[in-house]
Amino acid sequence: MTQRLNIGNHFRCSNCTTFVQPDAFQCWACEEVFDNVKEKTGKKKVSKKSKTKLICPACKAKQKHEDAMYCIKCGADLFPKEKKKIKECPSCNTHYEMSDKFCDKDGEKLKIIEIEVEDDANPNVEVAKSSSVSNSTEKVQQNDKNADEELPMNWYSFATYIMCPIGIIGSILLVFQLSGYREDFLISSLLFNALLLGVLMYGLHIKTTWSWKLLLGLYVLNSLIGRIEKLYEWGPFSYLLFVLVVSAITTYPNYIYFNKRKHLFVN
Repeated sequence: MTQRLNIGNHFRCSNCTTFVQPDAFQCWACEEVFDNVKEKTGKKKVSKKSKTKLICPACKAKQKHEDAMYCIKCGADLFPKEKKKIKECPSCNTHYEMSDKFCDKDGEKLKIIEIEVEDDANPNVEVAKSSSVSNSTEKVQQNDKNADEELPMNWYSFATYIMCPIGIIGSILLVFQLSGYREDFLISSLLFNALLLGVLMYGLHIKTTWSWKLLLGLYVLNSLIGRIEKLYEWGPFSYLLFVLVVSAITTYPNYIYFNKRKHLFVN
């Protein structure tokens, strides 16, 4: 039972002896709820961070820290081992059950020995395992949360909600402007471009695994054919150099940006 002790003009926790406030319902250090303190409503305050504590098997004292190995009050081992009889091969040291008689590896007659094993009846074992799993899960979740918070998504928002709509609207307006001319191939290309940008915008919006890769592909495609009419004027070598420079300026920075955020694109 944990109580708030009144010592002169000060108050202490009976479990960890930490000084607490006069109106405290719970110890801030060990998080134990005081059994002798009640709210004005007459009900005991319930801890919001209630956790199962390690308990000394000797003196039954609750421990302050989750990673404690020995009792803070009496020094006893919190995880005492129990002795168990098993059979062992004197030649290869392989362990067997008590019902076995000979080693199945070398045929030697087994001898009885005593070993120390973890006491499964000790409640501290389960508490330690639960605490370890909980801490690991919280750590992973916190790391994921921090990773998400540390990576700004401004360029993603700009590409998704500004660049794509502008490209779609621009392609459709050009289609209307060229509708009076016999430019069927160009009109079909513009309509296909608007459709492709619509698919890209939808994929980026719901963060599909392929959306940012499609965006990079469109950057590469634009670098290759964006100024294809200059191929004969500049020559193959100059045009290839132009493509490499444009890709270095547009595609590669986008690859670095989205590759760092690929864990966010999971749909």
